[in-house]
Amino acid sequence: MTRADSDLAAADTAVRRAIATVKTRGDEVTVELRRLTALASEHRLPTEAEALGALSAAIGRFQQQAENWLDEISALASARQLLATLADRADRSAAVAAQREEEADDARASHEQLAATHRDRGHRDRGLPGCTGET
Repeated sequence: MTRADSDLAAADTAVRRAIATVKTRGDEVTVELRRLTALASEHRLPTEAEALGALSAAIGRFQQQAENWLDEISALASARQLLATLADRADRSAAVAAQREEEADDARASHEQLAATHRDRGHRDRGLPGCTGET
C-alpha cells in the first residue's frame, strides 16, 4: 500500500467516524425535539419559532410590568411607613401644643388674677371709691 492509499484510508476512516457522530447527534436532536414537542403540547405551548418568539416577547413584557409593579409596591410601603412616622410626630406635636395652650391659658388666668389683685390694692391704698379694703 502506498502512502497515498494509506492517507486515503485514514481520511475515509475519519469521514466515516464524523458521519457516525453526525448521525448520532442527529438522532439525539430528534429525540430531544420529540421530547420538547411533547412537553410543549402537555403545557399548551407553541412549537413554531415565530409563535415561540411572540410568547417570549409577551413573557418579557409581563416580567417588566411585574418588576415595575414590585418597585411601586416597595415605594408605596416606604411612603406608608413615612406617613405613619409623620402622623405620629404630628399627633405628638398636637398634644404638646394643646398642653402649651393649656399652660398659656393658666398663665393668662393667673396674670389676670394677679393684675386684678394688684389693681384692687392700688385702689385701696389710695382710698379710691369702690374699694373698702374688705376681702
